[in-house]
Amino acid sequence: MEGGAALVDNRAEDQLMCTCTDLAETLATLELLETAGREQLLEFVAEDTGGYFNPIDPANTWASHLVEIKAHGVIGSGHDSTEAVRNWISAAKSQHNGLRQKQANDTAQMLGAEVET
Repeated sequence: MEGGAALVDNRAEDQLMCTCTDLAETLATLELLETAGREQLLEFVAEDTGGYFNPIDPANTWASHLVEIKAHGVIGSGHDSTEAVRNWISAAKSQHNGLRQKQANDTAQMLGAEVET
């Protein structure tokens, strides 16, 4: 079994090195990673997609004092980076599932089928 675990770890490292070009790919890659890897990946993806991964800056009295993440247009925040990543993943899954449902409805309408709401 250790060999299988090593394979998953190597795949996760390989995924981390590539650009996650869409939300589905990013979510799939995050599933392979532990907490530290998820944070590192989201920092990279946020920068790559024009977003941000803002840690807490205690010296800034005007800041929200939350870790804030924006990647693929999805925003998540939390009292620490682990909570922010978890909240970002939750928001991203909701958005992704909503987009998949809309695509399914659009396809059904094109085919003249009943649309699920």
